[in-house]
Amino acid sequence: MFYSIRWLLLSLLLIILCQEINATHIIGGEINYRCLGDSTYEISLVVYRDCFYGVPYFDNPASIGFFDSDNELIREIGDNGQLFMFVRNDDTLSPILDDKCYVIPPDVCVHTTTYRDTITLPFREGGYFLSYQRCCRNETIVNIVDPDNAGASFTARISENALLECNNSAVFNEWPPIYICANTPINFDHSASDIDGDSLVYKLCEPLTGVIPSAPRPQPPNNPPYDPVVWNEPLFSFDNKLGGTDPLTIDPQTGLITGTPTIIGQFVVGVCVEEYRDGVLISTTNRDFQYNVGICQASTAAFFTAEFYCDQLEVRFENLSERSLGSKWYFGGIDNPIDSSTAFEPTFTFPDFGTYDVTLVSIGNFSDCNDTITQSVTILDLQLEVDVDIERGECSDTLDLKFIANVLSDSLSDFSYLWELNWSNQNIFSTDTFVAFSVSNTRQIDVYLRVIGEEFNCWKEVSFTYESDLILEDSLVRNVIACTRDTIGLFPGFYPGNSYLWSPADLLLDPPDSPNPRFFADTIASFTAEVFNENCTGVVFVNVGIYDEEEFKLAPDTICGSRTVQFTENPFAGFADITLWRFFEDSVIISSSLQPFPTYTWPSFGEKEVLLRPIRAYGLNCPDSIRQSIYLFDLDVVLEPSFERIECKDSLEVQLNAGVVGEIIGSHEFIWIINGTDTLENRDSIVNLIVTENQLVEVEVVFRNDFGCSSSASLSFQSNLLPQLRGYEELSVCLGDSIQLNPPVISGVPFSWDKTDFFLSPSNSADPWVKPDTSIIYRLESRFEDCTYSYYFDIEVVEYTAQLDSFFICDSVLTQVIELPFPDSLILGWFVGEINSPILSGEQNSFSVEFPDFGSYPFTLIVRDSISECIDTIFSNISIFDITAWEAEIVVVKSECIGDSINLILIAEILGEFSDDGEIDILWIINVDTITTNISDSLFLSFAETPIVDIVILIEDGNECSQFFSRIIEFEFVEIIDLIDTLIICKGDSVNLLPSFNSGWDYVWSPAEGLLEVITTSNPLASPQNSTLYTAEINSETCIGSKSVFVEVLDLPIVLDVSASPNEIIFGDESFLNAIVEGDIVSVSWDPDETLDDPNILNPIARPTETTTYTVIIETEDGCLATGQITITVLDLPCEDAFIFIPNAFTPNDDGVNDIFRVRSVNIDRMSFVVYNRWGQEVFRTEDVSKGWDGTFKGKEMPPDVYAWHLEADCIGGERFIQKGNVNLIR
Repeated sequence: MFYSIRWLLLSLLLIILCQEINATHIIGGEINYRCLGDSTYEISLVVYRDCFYGVPYFDNPASIGFFDSDNELIREIGDNGQLFMFVRNDDTLSPILDDKCYVIPPDVCVHTTTYRDTITLPFREGGYFLSYQRCCRNETIVNIVDPDNAGASFTARISENALLECNNSAVFNEWPPIYICANTPINFDHSASDIDGDSLVYKLCEPLTGVIPSAPRPQPPNNPPYDPVVWNEPLFSFDNKLGGTDPLTIDPQTGLITGTPTIIGQFVVGVCVEEYRDGVLISTTNRDFQYNVGICQASTAAFFTAEFYCDQLEVRFENLSERSLGSKWYFGGIDNPIDSSTAFEPTFTFPDFGTYDVTLVSIGNFSDCNDTITQSVTILDLQLEVDVDIERGECSDTLDLKFIANVLSDSLSDFSYLWELNWSNQNIFSTDTFVAFSVSNTRQIDVYLRVIGEEFNCWKEVSFTYESDLILEDSLVRNVIACTRDTIGLFPGFYPGNSYLWSPADLLLDPPDSPNPRFFADTIASFTAEVFNENCTGVVFVNVGIYDEEEFKLAPDTICGSRTVQFTENPFAGFADITLWRFFEDSVIISSSLQPFPTYTWPSFGEKEVLLRPIRAYGLNCPDSIRQSIYLFDLDVVLEPSFERIECKDSLEVQLNAGVVGEIIGSHEFIWIINGTDTLENRDSIVNLIVTENQLVEVEVVFRNDFGCSSSASLSFQSNLLPQLRGYEELSVCLGDSIQLNPPVISGVPFSWDKTDFFLSPSNSADPWVKPDTSIIYRLESRFEDCTYSYYFDIEVVEYTAQLDSFFICDSVLTQVIELPFPDSLILGWFVGEINSPILSGEQNSFSVEFPDFGSYPFTLIVRDSISECIDTIFSNISIFDITAWEAEIVVVKSECIGDSINLILIAEILGEFSDDGEIDILWIINVDTITTNISDSLFLSFAETPIVDIVILIEDGNECSQFFSRIIEFEFVEIIDLIDTLIICKGDSVNLLPSFNSGWDYVWSPAEGLLEVITTSNPLASPQNSTLYTAEINSETCIGSKSVFVEVLDLPIVLDVSASPNEIIFGDESFLNAIVEGDIVSVSWDPDETLDDPNILNPIARPTETTTYTVIIETEDGCLATGQITITVLDLPCEDAFIFIPNAFTPNDDGVNDIFRVRSVNIDRMSFVVYNRWGQEVFRTEDVSKGWDGTFKGKEMPPDVYAWHLEADCIGGERFIQKGNVNLIR
């Protein structure tokens, strides 16, 4: 990269004309109106934008605001004072210059649209003021101050007279030229037309601002009036908008604009047309537009190169052409060149040493506008080797570098040096053998060294890019905010030349050495990365904040009793460069703030809205703003609570009154908090409270409405109760005993008993003795300070009667253990036999006694009640009987077993003497859980599924003496789970009739038809032609039975025909298969199925790539199958023109028809398809047969022209196809 004075001048010009813009660019616009009658008006808004740099697109919708003569928004007009209009069309204006060869810079582009809609505007005193606002203007505008922060306001005024007379606004006829030539006089007819024939007066007006970048599209527009733009004085002013000696003026009668621009750049101009009727101004139309002033010249060819190069066949050429639309280079003479190029600054390798002509053609608007220049270059065969040694210092904020030139040559001449180093918009030029310098905040340095041998003036060039390895992000703290449960990358701006090691690694979804590891944002977290490369090290910090859009609130939903809100919640604070707050009332923005935690006071109570929007928030994956409704509630309620004693009887009843002062609005409740713990809730302001203790009662009453707003107040009082004078006691006394009553009595407090029955003491005794013979309740009543207290004694008179049954002992021995149903602690004594001469006596509850003989003996027991402590004496008997002489036998009279059913007749033969003369009971127990009581000695049983019968009889006499006798009988059942089994087979299949047979049993099957084995086979194989019921007679040693099996025979489905249409296809084509079947089928499948669109239907589409035989398999609901086959033959396509189609024209206009130029063929396996412009420059390449050219190159649309193409393809089968041709691009 080498420079000349001419190149530096051109660079300065390009900086002025082509500086990059990164914001929205409004060029101009105007508002017009047309009266349609009945107070209906058609409103038109024309907007012009820079379509080269401008972002975003036109507003959709755009909002026009309607204001009254006091500059207030008229909310009853349109949609809350606005008319929303949508984009109807757009167009791009074409610059026009007088000379066909003049080249307009490519960044001059103007895009326009017209919005149009109707609205009703009834008559209003003072008329209407219409406004549309948008930010911002081009930052390269030179005649106003701070243009990229200056918005535009397009306005129109409809006066009272215009409303009364149904006036139509004047409309400008033409838009001014978007590009004008410096030092060329302007003569432009800027006149307007008025269909009403009113008088029109023209003048230059102030362009208006009124909107800022932080709120670039106010809807509705801000209230007028609007400030004019600030002129960049002293060079520019309202009277001299373009600067220079011939200021811009307009003829007030004709609208002719004249003046001579002498300064290059962009300029804002405002023009107004006033409409007069009968000498009265009735309407004004304002237009705001932009002039682009530049140099008007034709394309000029120029390039720079050395005259001699040493030992260097590769030469780079510096293009210094101006206003060139393209370049064409010829190396070795234009008539017979070695090669050519359409690159802007090519690098060419000459074939050998020698002298060559190099020609550059700078392309103009037309072929006769092209410019050509030719220079000679000589390549000398002289050794001249150049390289660069590099010395570097330690890594820090700055890096010290030294580049040293090393030259090796056969020549003994001196050498001169030219260094050029470029980095981060900085550069160094030096003519020393070395260059030492320091860099900071840069990664790469472009190095160019030119060494010139003085003897032959011969050049040798070296250029390369040096990596500084500086860690530019060292100590960077990156704050990122993410939605809860989103996955984000921690460092998307990583530099690929560095390595990273992150911690803590356990929070990451990727390995810690990933440059941009992912983090699942379910909690706030902080990360540190060690950053390093071959030479330098550093560290990066990333803090991740969490924003939960479902849970987060900027403030409480309701603010009570205040219009001022202190916002203390801002999830974007520290994670965004700016946080913008907007405050709304009735959906209208009334204020805003850039403070991170603002305090704002609304003008009134009611429903409000607040919006928070982060500007340049890092890592934000959530919606880019938070909007919340807040209700400011005017709580005009004061509480003055009081209390009143109602009744005191054992407890104090108090009435509490909240004492509400003020108006209660909406649903509400009162919450009473007693002594800080007990809570009462009531809608009423009055509540009763029961106090049972002597205490200081502290009451807090809270009023709360359905908005969550509350007010509270407190009171306290002393209860003055004597709770010890009230109470209740439960007492018990044995019948015939006495008991003393001991109530609490306070000296001086009068008392009385409600009754004196059974008193043994005087009736006025405070602690009397009583001897009741029945249960009774006594009440002692005391009186103190208007309160009455009651103390109760509930006396239960207990009459204890113990129970003990007589003992009957059936045994063969005289020594027995007696167990008493009382614990030792309650037994006071017992006697076996007569009390005066007992066989045995004692006090324990279990004892052993030896009786002198079998018989009956008296028994006496004295016990105490465990609850009442009362005592009772029980008189009973102990009887002992001998059962050893009892005998019994179980006799089976009859036994019968069929299948698993058994019938039995049993007899019990019983012998012996019993304890009483009454009849004995016989209890039959069959298989433990089957019990039958029968006084008779015989029993009939019938049961099933019980092969073992366990029989037990219990013989019991009248005194419950009993004896058990038992017997077991076993049977072998013929087990038949189901009487009839059903087996289903398809016709022609076979099945075993009884897989679960018993090998120890005998079987005989019938009928024999369809059996494939003899009828005595236990599990014969059967294959009947028709459905058949088979029965087997079965016999075990003890039981007999039968088993039936029904074999259902199902018919098979039928494949009538299988066809393919056609049955011969060309590779890539398709054939329609069809199977005709008979029967109720439930599934279809084809094999193979890889080349079928649906292998589970009767008529799939086949696309085989080779000859294939398809088999169709059909199945009924019962699983019976049938098959059929068909073969499709695949023919290979020839690799010829007839089967490879390439169109000769296409129209890339996005209409969905012929928009893409591509190869169409089903026979191509691989290909290379290239498109060239008429200068041989490649504009498109693809190897994908499904992709084509959309008519663009490097993101820009190519002009209509004839383009060449070249195709190399390998067809399926391996045959090669090569062809080239032309295509017409039509727009």
